Amino acid sequence: MPTLKHLNALDYSVVVCYLLMVAGVGIYFARFNRKTSDYFKAGGKLPWVISSLSMFVSGFSAFMFVSASGFTYRNGLSSILLFSSGFLAYMLGYFIFGKLWRRARLDSPMELLTRRYSQSTTYYYSLISVIPNILLMGALIYTLCIFISSALGFGKLHLSLGALSFSGFELTLVAVGAVLLLYTVLGGLWAVAITDTLQFLIMLLMTLAVFPLSFMYLGDGNFLEGFRQLRQQAPPGLLSLTSINLPFLFVLAFWLQNFLGYNANWHIGQRYYSIADERDTKKMAATCAVFSLVAPLMWILPVLVARIIFPDMQALWPELTEPTEASFASLCLLMLPHGLLGVVVSAILAASMSSADSTFNWLAAVITKDVFVPISRRVNQGREPSDRLQLVIGKLTVMAVGILAILASLSMQKFGGSFDIYLKIYSITVPAMFVPVFI
Repeated sequence: MPTLKHLNALDYSVVVCYLLMVAGVGIYFARFNRKTSDYFKAGGKLPWVISSLSMFVSGFSAFMFVSASGFTYRNGLSSILLFSSGFLAYMLGYFIFGKLWRRARLDSPMELLTRRYSQSTTYYYSLISVIPNILLMGALIYTLCIFISSALGFGKLHLSLGALSFSGFELTLVAVGAVLLLYTVLGGLWAVAITDTLQFLIMLLMTLAVFPLSFMYLGDGNFLEGFRQLRQQAPPGLLSLTSINLPFLFVLAFWLQNFLGYNANWHIGQRYYSIADERDTKKMAATCAVFSLVAPLMWILPVLVARIIFPDMQALWPELTEPTEASFASLCLLMLPHGLLGVVVSAILAASMSSADSTFNWLAAVITKDVFVPISRRVNQGREPSDRLQLVIGKLTVMAVGILAILASLSMQKFGGSFDIYLKIYSITVPAMFVPVFI
């Protein structure tokens, strides 16, 4: 079994610089949040390039590099049938949903339900959306910290403070959550979108490094030879598109769920209605469609190489509940030089933070605009709370939702692999949220 590197001071400094950078973005863009429309929709002036990159990266997370890599390790190339499903979904947004979201001219996603149905419907869906999405974000942060704690070498550490004892995993989780909350609470949607764009660039850099290097490693320095070695050494079924170990109905349901989610999910709508020009919605959807087809393939193929190099992940990561979920991390720790390892860790951080910050922002928009404001109006005999008060409530809501998500993630080690946790929560709670948008 090959020996893996451990991160050194150079890698740690890269990660720290990344965290300081995103925190700095939040602090800088705090000055632009004079009104709730600035905080929740960037004043309707978000450039389409930034909005499209933000929409793309907020559609996935460390799930792709942890849970999905474990699934790919076990099921082979057929996993592309699941993870490329965003392409057709975004094309539907290109032709139909992008322009409809933009024409709605909303201040919060749930405002659509008030217009179409009633305020009571909005109350209902607003309230039932909070707990499921907190759990989803908890699962997302949990998945992220599996990778981060393993890559940083913190997984086996323990810190005792009197009667309290913390694992390295738990400390990693709390630290990452704190930085995420800092820039999301302060910066609003501007900070979310700008950091998402920076995070996309970091992930692109990681992908352009890992993809060729993995095949060059397998091919002893020759990129094309790496592909030939993969074909020759692949276990039976690894390169088959029909070997997926899932029922056909599950695959169909997964596609349908993503088909709906990439058009009706609230953060998707928020990106569409936060740009200035309806014509730009087509550019956004087309950009996301292309990336959704190409990017998963560039992340999946290196994991197939990892299956050849690391045939026994259990021996490599005995402390993990699902060792195969560390397959992508193991590949990076084997191949990449110091410095680039720090970039990889930062990229995985970026993947999850881009999804979590979006959810925190739109949840706060819903609770502030669609729950707090109508209730306050009733209590105060029709007088609407000041925009300044709404902005304060929005920031406090982001903080509260984020803290609850961190607490939820701390309890998820008891429930098995992160792929199963994520799918169970998502399949039970999220599809029902899409229904009102399509009816």
